[in-house]
Amino acid sequence: ELRLFGAAIDGPRERTRTLGLDLRLSRQLYDPAFGSEAAAARVPGDTQQIELGPYWAYDWRPRFDVVRRIDALDYDEDVTLGVHVGARVAGRWRDETGVDDSLQPLFETTARTVFAPTDDTYVALAASTWSRFESGGEQGRTVRGAAHACWLGLPEQTLVFRARFDDVVERQDLIPQLTLGEDNGLRGYPARYLAGSRRVLLNLEDRVDTGIEVLSVNVGLAAFCDVGWMDDPDPGRGLGSPHGGVGVGLRFGSSHLVGRQVMRLDFSWPLDRDVDGGRGVSVSFAIGQVFDFLDDMTNLGR
Repeated sequence: ELRLFGAAIDGPRERTRTLGLDLRLSRQLYDPAFGSEAAAARVPGDTQQIELGPYWAYDWRPRFDVVRRIDALDYDEDVTLGVHVGARVAGRWRDETGVDDSLQPLFETTARTVFAPTDDTYVALAASTWSRFESGGEQGRTVRGAAHACWLGLPEQTLVFRARFDDVVERQDLIPQLTLGEDNGLRGYPARYLAGSRRVLLNLEDRVDTGIEVLSVNVGLAAFCDVGWMDDPDPGRGLGSPHGGVGVGLRFGSSHLVGRQVMRLDFSWPLDRDVDGGRGVSVSFAIGQVFDFLDDMTNLGR
C-alpha cells in the first residue's frame, strides 16, 4: 500500500485550516481459504485500488497544558485542548479479478474534542465515519466512537476511563475482523478471544505513583476492570453477552530509558468461569498502557 499527500496549512497555531490532496494505491493478493470453516469464508479475487480526492480539516486549540501522571509516571505530557473536525471525499477505482472494475465515491469524516470541565479533570471525545458506495448501494462502512476521561484529584493517583465502539461492514473486500482479548483491552482472556464486526469495550483504571525510584526507574501500581461485548454470531441479534475481567498490575517508567512510555506487568482474572477451564490468573507484560488517553484519541479516525 502506498499513500501520497500534500497539504496547505493556514492560520496561527491556535486556529489552523488545512486543505490537501490525498492519493492512495493498494494491491491485495488473496490465497484460497483453508481450514474447517473455509466453505463459509468469502475470499475476493486479487484486487487493485486507487483513491484520489481532497481533504479538509479545521483545528481550534485555545489552550495547551503540561500535565504529569496521565499516561506516564515521570514525564511531562502535553495536553492540547480544543476541537478538530475533518472530511475527505474521494473516488476509488477498484479492479478485482473476475469482476468488472468500478469507480466508487468515498466519504470520510472525523471529529475530536478535548476539554477540562474542572481543574483536575480532562475529557476527550472522538468519532469517525467512513463509507464507500457503488450503484447497488453501500459497499463498505466503518463507524468508530470513543470517550476518555481522567481525574487527577487524588494525591499521586489518576483515575482513567475509556469507552469505545467499533462497527465495520464490508461487502466486497475481505471482511475486516475486530477482536477482543488480552492484547487490546480485555485483560484476563486470551489474545483475540472474541472476534466479530461490532464491539464495545469499557476500561476503568486506578493508576498510582508510589514515589519509589530504583536506578532511575519509577514504580507505579494499577487496579483495573475491563468489560467487553462482541456482536452475536447470529445475524440480527445485536451484541452478545458481556465478558469482564479484573486485576492489578505494576507500572515502570523511566524518561531516561523509555521516554513517556510505561512498562506494565498485569495480573488479571476473567469473570467468566468457562474461560480456559476456570478462573485462572493471566499474566501479561508489555510496553505502553492498555489504552493511552492522548494517542488513542488522535489515531481513532485512522
